[in-house]
Amino acid sequence: MVGLKALAGFLPVFYTLSWTWYLVRLVRPKEDVPALNPLPLLLFVHLAFLLGRGFYLGRCPLSEFWELVSFLALALVGVQLFTERREGFAPAGVPVLGLALVLQTLASSFFSYDPYLPGTIRNWLVRLHVALAICGHAGFFTGGCYAFLYLVLYRQLKAHRLDTVWSQLPPLETTYKLNVRAVGLGLVLFALAIIAGSVRASMLGSPVWPLISSLAVWGIFGGLLLLRHLLRLSGLRFAVGSLFAVTLDGVALGFSLFLHQAVWQGL
Repeated sequence: MVGLKALAGFLPVFYTLSWTWYLVRLVRPKEDVPALNPLPLLLFVHLAFLLGRGFYLGRCPLSEFWELVSFLALALVGVQLFTERREGFAPAGVPVLGLALVLQTLASSFFSYDPYLPGTIRNWLVRLHVALAICGHAGFFTGGCYAFLYLVLYRQLKAHRLDTVWSQLPPLETTYKLNVRAVGLGLVLFALAIIAGSVRASMLGSPVWPLISSLAVWGIFGGLLLLRHLLRLSGLRFAVGSLFAVTLDGVALGFSLFLHQAVWQGL
């Protein structure tokens, strides 16, 4: 137990170091910063912590609220690593890693170590549904971070204030692509989560109405990507739409957790 708590306390430190690495990449020339990206190691350590926590407590490590928050931070790191490997420009991860740092700091501060677990959560489809849903939300939130970055860069360019720091960030077109790619990844993962949740509800005979908020979120982001394709939305309009959709997603996430908790307690 002591080692588990110590590792939980270490994770925010590791996230801080990783965020600092991204920040230094932003404010200093690339050649002055070690090329070794800390995110793969961070992913490994965080995943090992969650698996070790689950093994020690004898339950799925996605059973309580703060475990889900911790997994969301992990998923943000994973989505960031995926998108930057596809598009480059690591400094764009500064807002994403900042959000992950805040989430993991909160999770590490409020973790409980209760081995109790409702029987229904032991079902592997439940675990798959929860993991895919959190990864989908991570894709949407990462897209929201890129959208925010796009709007800041756009404002800097319009005001002719693009100094050395801002010039290290990707151009607007690349930031737009990062936003679209993150939202698209989140949409695919969220669709898989809804499918897994529907199959789970059918097999266990549980209500499907907790999936309504998930379907609504999927429809919002799917509609945003469809409008981008049909109306050729500009990067600016897509960024504004992404931030609006992410705000709704944050509300829907809290509501969905409440609905799922009510179902699990009732079974």
